[in-house]
Amino acid sequence: MKDKKNILIIALLVAVAFLTVGYGITAAQLDLRRASTSIIDSKWDVAVTKIESPEVVGWGENISFSMNGTSAKFKTKLETKMDSVLYNVTVTNNGNVDVILDNFVQNPDMDEYVIYSVTGLSNEIVLKAKTSLTFQVTARFTDTAVVPEEDFSKITESLLVLNYVQSK
Repeated sequence: MKDKKNILIIALLVAVAFLTVGYGITAAQLDLRRASTSIIDSKWDVAVTKIESPEVVGWGENISFSMNGTSAKFKTKLETKMDSVLYNVTVTNNGNVDVILDNFVQNPDMDEYVIYSVTGLSNEIVLKAKTSLTFQVTARFTDTAVVPEEDFSKITESLLVLNYVQSK
């Protein structure tokens, strides 16, 4: 009878030992997962942050400009063939992810005589995190525009949209 009790006690102790070790292994794995330090915290914050019109040639006039996200809108008045209005546009990446300019779309109102040209900006320019890029937009009459000599003015608008994607 004593032998049966001793065997039963030993069997119970072995079972408790296996359960304890099993629990310890499971708990250790859970702790390792909770203690992981690889937290991905990417912040996307790209926007047009500044527009200024530092140069007006002739009788040209900057009527207004505005910005919203990655778009910029310009409203310009031109009177003579020599008129032009220059805009400096700054886009800023305040995020922590590098971005690349996928493309930019310019939607001038349907005017065959006025052109808004963009310089200092091209597709696939990388904008690193926490940096800015300034480019120029110039409003002027096209070479084929026929502008009367007197009492003429042309008011036009253009919308420029910048489409960024995450850099590889």
